[in-house]
Amino acid sequence: MQMAVPSICGDMLLWVANASGSLLSAMVPSEPGQTNQHCPPSCLAWNPLLQIRTTLEKVRNHMFKDEEEHGNENYLLDAEQSGNFQNGSDLTTDPNSLDFLMENMRRKDQQLLEMNRENEMLKIKLEASREAGAAALRNVAQRLFDNYQTHSEDMKKKQEDGRRLLQINSLEKEQTLKQRAENLSQLSEKLEEKHGQIIGLENRVQRMENEKKTLLERKLCLESKLLQLKSHDVHSKSCQDLQTEISILQEQICHLQFVIHSQHQSLHSLIEEMEGLKNTLKEQDKNIENLKEKVNILEAQVRRESVLSVSLLVHVWLCVHKCVPACK
Repeated sequence: MQMAVPSICGDMLLWVANASGSLLSAMVPSEPGQTNQHCPPSCLAWNPLLQIRTTLEKVRNHMFKDEEEHGNENYLLDAEQSGNFQNGSDLTTDPNSLDFLMENMRRKDQQLLEMNRENEMLKIKLEASREAGAAALRNVAQRLFDNYQTHSEDMKKKQEDGRRLLQINSLEKEQTLKQRAENLSQLSEKLEEKHGQIIGLENRVQRMENEKKTLLERKLCLESKLLQLKSHDVHSKSCQDLQTEISILQEQICHLQFVIHSQHQSLHSLIEEMEGLKNTLKEQDKNIENLKEKVNILEAQVRRESVLSVSLLVHVWLCVHKCVPACK
């Protein structure tokens, strides 16, 4: 099929050469000395047709040489080159050229069919990849949603447990505070009672001290009187009575001294108890303040944990609801 155009060109050149030869034969005499009637005298001196024929033969040989060297060139380029030599001759009339065109068309159609099949396969793969990606996103979104539900249930349970513990702790702390308040009230009553006892003991000791003082004065008076009687050596019976009375007074003074000492010890014990109660009151006040501070800290921690858990749940919920529309 590729030899068709060069063959046509060669035939054309051969025809031109033959026509030139015929024209040369008509214009140049076949024998020397013979004159052609149709050729002017100038043709006898200059023979351009011989030169044309020689040139055409060279062109023909050169084209056949190019045909052997470039036999695999494109058909359209050969057709264009041959058209320049044929001066407008129609190449489509050549069956070899038509077969070549049909073969090219069939080859192009086959390539188009293959490209269409490849495009269809690419479309199928693209749809499959899209579907796989959407399925993966749906699975991820479902897992996120399941994790969100599980986490939300856990957080709700933790919040309920924390709230329950907070309520229990609050009740315990309130009960403790109430008990401490009752203890404070009892301690205050005891302090008042002890204070009253101390005042009573102080008054009693004061009376005993006054009585002791009176007894000591009477004893001294009797002793001086006894000394006077003994100095005169009279009234022995009176002296004996005075001695007896002095002895009774001494016993009373000793008894009062013992009672006063006991009352002082009791007073000292009451004062120590009162100081201990005061210290206990201070400790109770401090414990109450510490309990109040602990309750406030616990409530603040529970509120902070609640806020953090709620914010975390909201964040997870937003992430899940961002992924779900993308999957759709």
